[in-house]
Amino acid sequence: MKCTQRLIETQPLTATQARRKANNWLFRRVGSQVCVLDLNEVTYEETSGRWRLLVKLAYPTGVTFGPFAEIYVDAITGEVVDSPGEEELRKRADKYARTHRVERKAALIRTRG
Repeated sequence: MKCTQRLIETQPLTATQARRKANNWLFRRVGSQVCVLDLNEVTYEETSGRWRLLVKLAYPTGVTFGPFAEIYVDAITGEVVDSPGEEELRKRADKYARTHRVERKAALIRTRG
């Protein structure tokens, strides 16, 4: 009996899909104001087969700050394979928010006024 093996080709994630995976991961593990916004800041690294995504703070008013970190998503599995870690991302986000608190308050005043 002849045994044959069929290879299933897996299409790598698009930049949009990688951003969706990253944002889902960030939302569940870090918080709702930490995200990847701009597709222009999503870069595919061919040598590693990963997407590099820049992480920012985003507020409901549309004000954003960053990037303050980067994470990597495997282009085949869609898993976050490299990041500063959940606690470190929280610390960086908190520090970045405190640093830019004055700018954020000014932006909130501008959007309300």
